[in-house]
Amino acid sequence: MWFYVSRILVPYQRADAAAHERPRGNLSDLYPRWLGARELLLDGRNPYSREITREIQMGYYGRELDASRPGDPKDQQGFAYPVYVAFLLAPAIGFPFAVVSIVFQWFLVIVTTASVPLWFRAIGWRARPILQVSVIVLTLGSFPVLQALKLQQLTLIVAALISVAMALLVSGHLFSAGALLAIASIKPQLVVPVATCLLLWAVSDWRRRQHFVWGLGLTFACLFGGGEILLPGWFGKFLSAAHDYQKYAGGMSMLDVLLTMWWGRILTVILIAGVAVVGWRLRKEPAGSRMFSLLIALVLAFGHSIAERPGMAMAMSWLALGRDLEQLPESPRTRTADSPAITTLRERIAQQYAAPFDAIFDSPEAAELGDVDRTRAIALLIGPAVLGRLSTLPDFDYRDCAEAAVDGFLHVQRAQNEAVNQSRSESAGA
Repeated sequence: MWFYVSRILVPYQRADAAAHERPRGNLSDLYPRWLGARELLLDGRNPYSREITREIQMGYYGRELDASRPGDPKDQQGFAYPVYVAFLLAPAIGFPFAVVSIVFQWFLVIVTTASVPLWFRAIGWRARPILQVSVIVLTLGSFPVLQALKLQQLTLIVAALISVAMALLVSGHLFSAGALLAIASIKPQLVVPVATCLLLWAVSDWRRRQHFVWGLGLTFACLFGGGEILLPGWFGKFLSAAHDYQKYAGGMSMLDVLLTMWWGRILTVILIAGVAVVGWRLRKEPAGSRMFSLLIALVLAFGHSIAERPGMAMAMSWLALGRDLEQLPESPRTRTADSPAITTLRERIAQQYAAPFDAIFDSPEAAELGDVDRTRAIALLIGPAVLGRLSTLPDFDYRDCAEAAVDGFLHVQRAQNEAVNQSRSESAGA
């Protein structure tokens, strides 16, 4: 994957940007936050202002973006974070960004690597060192994490903070866990779902778990209040900047992209209701229990499906669901009385994803396809669209890709079924 990104994807993006006269910029998501924090802390300037956004564009793209030029990027690179992110970046504002960029990239590699064993600890999985090392290598080699490292995204910091908070939580250090989760709220869309779930969990046994609430509440109050001292009225400015960001950055979740906006929103509401029900039923579970880990995994996976990031949190959520899924669960229509029951949350989620395909392949119209390998079929049909999403190509046509994938699958499946039928006829004649 590193080879693909360095030798194929990046050269293609550079050539494409040059062909369309589109500035690529320094490709560091850290830069707008670093510059905004520096101007705020050193000169007291409003990082959400149009003037700071213009200066960010000059440093990021090399010039100010021009709306009249169709090739210019849509991403304005505005300061769209809570103002208290400046506290985290304060140690770096006195150094040139060229130095900060190198140090920060290596720091991301370190915290991402360290978060993997912390997730194993959080979910109570006593994995052997070789397995942990393997997961670390796979994590660093995965496209979402590689992309986040290349773009220097603060999302990896948030994912690491959540992993530390969960490890502290299962170890009984509730106040520290709450405090770290509050610091991770620099990405509210990633932290709010898990924080809400844990608050419900804490208040259900207030006498024993109240320290988590105090840690979360007091730390967040200090961050919010400190931000108000730095920039009075910052919250309203942040909401306005976040709203603008949703407009120029697309504002579509992974569900919206895969299912269209309308169905994506409907499924989002269903997911919220489902997570709420599961959270309510498991609110009495002690930290570190199997069901507690499953609940946290579900909430993190839900948050990722809505916010579309981080890839690492999604990977760790899937890891937390268990290690015992060897194949897709059987279709409800084909399951027999002596079939093994679906006993893990991972299996239930896998079955939900496979259910629409089961309905199609079990229908009378699918008889001409013969016996369909469901796992391979899903991979062949969905895989091209997933690859297109990971490639980040701006002009990728998902509809054409889906139609081509379906045509190819049907052609191959029908040919295989005809070959099987012909072989059977020849055997019967012999």
